[in-house]
Amino acid sequence: MKLLSASSALVATAFSQLRNAYISCIVNKNDPFNATTMLFNMIAMLPPESRPPLDELAEEPSKKAFLDDVDDDTYMGEAWAYVRTLGYKVEEAVAKYVSNVQSRRSMT
Repeated sequence: MKLLSASSALVATAFSQLRNAYISCIVNKNDPFNATTMLFNMIAMLPPESRPPLDELAEEPSKKAFLDDVDDDTYMGEAWAYVRTLGYKVEEAVAKYVSNVQSRRSMT
């Protein structure tokens, strides 16, 4: 079994740390906004050709007028839906990228 190169290990560690922060935002802090930030940071680490297509992703939710959403239920529901969709796309792109890197390394 071949070991990861130093650069691959660095990328894997960074992805893992951002993923842990993203999951923590969901599980412990109930914070969809920081979760979204962590997901976009994971996207930024991917090479451009490995980034998920975000053009079909809905626009990030925006705060409603107070009288339209007094307790922010609609806003928070939209924010969590956005995190679920974005999270799926990011996790899929990262898994493909890591798989491709491992496949290339095993062929050398």
